[in-house]
Amino acid sequence: MNGARRLHGGEQLPGDTVDPKRRDTVAAEGDLVPEFHESLGLFARPLPFPYEVAVSDTMLAETRHRLDALAEAGLLEREQTTEGSDTMNRYVLTAAGSRTEGKGRFCYGRRQVTSVEKFTAPVDYRGMPLTKVEYHFVLKNTPSWVKQDEVRNAFPMVAKSTAEQPVDDATLVLTHDGWVLTY
Repeated sequence: MNGARRLHGGEQLPGDTVDPKRRDTVAAEGDLVPEFHESLGLFARPLPFPYEVAVSDTMLAETRHRLDALAEAGLLEREQTTEGSDTMNRYVLTAAGSRTEGKGRFCYGRRQVTSVEKFTAPVDYRGMPLTKVEYHFVLKNTPSWVKQDEVRNAFPMVAKSTAEQPVDDATLVLTHDGWVLTY
């Protein structure tokens, strides 16, 4: 197959965006399959619970919508209180929410790359080669609450990750440990 290179696992990459001379160098330098060691979380940082949001706070409307979806999924309990003229939603973890991986991040699985579809020609970034790869993956260790419509609607990345053939991209940099994610 012209314009492709073999990865260690035997997959082939279309190489239309890669210089054939450089492709041999990339193949010798390491594997372009990203490895994900962390679980995917709904939130970048753990939310401190109990978590309070004013119903009238328009800046936090999306956060309130997402927390309500987690309450529908049985991970949070929502209590409404009144403080002065403000109505507050107070969210607390349920027993099921306390058992989720990530302690307030609500982790919903780990990506396992199944194939790399394409990659860019490596460019120099601070003296190291950098490339962008597009890959297919499957989600492993997915809890049952991830499949609930409320959660999938409130968190588009969950819907994308649990689609039939999810695809994403990642930027990798070549280090002395091989190709690693730049995050």
